Amino acid sequence: MSEEPRVLVEISSSAPNPLDVIKLLRSMCSDCGAVTVYLGVVKPFSSCGSRVKGIEVSADPSAAEELRRACLEIARSCGCRALYVWHREGFAESGAELAVIGAAAMTRHQVLECVRRAVDTVKSLGAIRRREITLE
Repeated sequence: MSEEPRVLVEISSSAPNPLDVIKLLRSMCSDCGAVTVYLGVVKPFSSCGSRVKGIEVSADPSAAEELRRACLEIARSCGCRALYVWHREGFAESGAELAVIGAAAMTRHQVLECVRRAVDTVKSLGAIRRREITLE
């Protein structure tokens, strides 16, 4: 039987340093052959071309646990040994970090698929709401 993936989820107003996330993932899986980190930032323009001042993010009290459960399933199905997910709560101005997601596994295919699926899950989770604030 394989070891259960380690999953850490944080929702806060302070973005972690991506290098610290890499160090954390390597410590959680010292024998893994691949580690990757995704940094999601607030885009300067909306999908309709308006300039974006920022995004206001609110999260239900249950959001971190819902996200942790979903990410545990993702890590299991992708074969990842460690998965870290941080999402901002509060206001994030254009260019600021909105999400930091990283994974560690034996292969690059596993970590890239795991991070892609975790990003999609974060974006679709109803317990985290985003409201774009435009300048126009």
